[in-house]
Amino acid sequence: MKNILSQKRMEQSLPLAVVLLCALQPLIDVFAYVLDQNGVGNLPSLLLRSLLLAGMVILGMAVSQNKKPWYWLLGSLALFTILHGAVCFYYGYDDPIHDLVNLARMYQLPLAGFMFASLCRKEEKCLSALFVGASVSLGLIALIGLLATITGTDPHTYANKSVGLLGWFVTPSAQSAILSMLVPLFVGFVMKKTHLHPLYVALASLLGFGLLFLFATRLAYASFMGTAWAFGFFCLLFREEKKKSRILTMVFSAFVLAGILLASVSPMEKNQSMVQVNLEKKQAHIDALVEEDLENAKNQVLADMDLRLASLESAYEFYLPGVTGRFGLMETAEYYNYSTDASVIADARLQKKAYCTMLLREQPLCALFGLELGDMTFDGNTYDAENDFHGIFFLCGMVGLIGLLGSILWLIGRALLALKRDFARVLTPQLVSLAICAVCGLAHAYFTAGLLRRPNASIYFSLCLAAIWYLTTRRKEEKS
Repeated sequence: MKNILSQKRMEQSLPLAVVLLCALQPLIDVFAYVLDQNGVGNLPSLLLRSLLLAGMVILGMAVSQNKKPWYWLLGSLALFTILHGAVCFYYGYDDPIHDLVNLARMYQLPLAGFMFASLCRKEEKCLSALFVGASVSLGLIALIGLLATITGTDPHTYANKSVGLLGWFVTPSAQSAILSMLVPLFVGFVMKKTHLHPLYVALASLLGFGLLFLFATRLAYASFMGTAWAFGFFCLLFREEKKKSRILTMVFSAFVLAGILLASVSPMEKNQSMVQVNLEKKQAHIDALVEEDLENAKNQVLADMDLRLASLESAYEFYLPGVTGRFGLMETAEYYNYSTDASVIADARLQKKAYCTMLLREQPLCALFGLELGDMTFDGNTYDAENDFHGIFFLCGMVGLIGLLGSILWLIGRALLALKRDFARVLTPQLVSLAICAVCGLAHAYFTAGLLRRPNASIYFSLCLAAIWYLTTRRKEEKS
């Protein structure tokens, strides 16, 4: 009897654990920010997140009645780690601990997803707890942003331009992904909690969309517009509370219209204007460097190709120091097709992709299981790709990328099939907000390195994907 009561208490506490897991994320991020500002480094926050990940795995396995999926997942990750390590060792494993810690950060995505699916299977209220936790997390982020603004300590999304409301957080790209995923979950939570009450939903949307508007990144702004449009569209399709749904369609349409009208005066546009000015300055600088090198080269007896290469030396060494320093001017120029376009050679994202691509040519076996993270560092700078899918390919190889994309596409396929089978029952504010959250997450993974390899952002994405899996599975079982 005592064991039954103890188990019942544990099941009842699982939703609270989900809320606390979400609420802890911005607090750990602020802790990491304080450490960074004081030059301490990220080791304490890394240890804290590692303990949290271990706790998630233990909790997920403890509540699972069928542990075979866990054994398969852990076994697959262990086998992949061994194969990745073997390939890296073949080419010279300089810093295996640093590399394996980086792998563990990426492993959080499937592990947290399995954990949350196990919790939902054990206690259905964990699904609703995700929306509560996301709302609490967004509230904390808003409060932190407000405090940072009032105290004049906001580091800004674009620190060198003092543009964008960031709050006490370290990585703007990850924070953009976090906000973009939390806002639809928060709005969906208010829609469900208030039974589509237009006023409350409008106020919740104003807070969420306001944070995205002020953040100043293009992806945050696109998430604001896309989320408003998607909620407005799906409100037309809801079968229940038709009158309220129609009003909400107008409310969300008003937000879309406001986003269009305010785009020209938004922080995002202010940043883009500065980017364009900087790009023009860089182009003028590049042209001057090329012209100077060309004049100097003409005094020497050089063939046409050598003359062309010599004219690029100063510009490439200034804007592509890592690639030219590691692979030489000739190989770099060939990769860039001898370009002198500032939007190409002054693009840090393209430089990092070029570095990793050229590194992979030297270590072709790593195309299967990934490069060592340490090999992407040259002269104190890290050239890890600024795109999560490229990054996963370079760090985990084709095997890791196919495994990740296959899992995501499988979950998306399940959701689409569930909609096709039973559109009226499956289409709810919960599923719509989860779908928007997933799309915003995928957009950030495609355009930035702020999601799949950032535990503070990937945690929400993995919980969202697991929730989609559980929600569509539960609907199917209820219908049966």
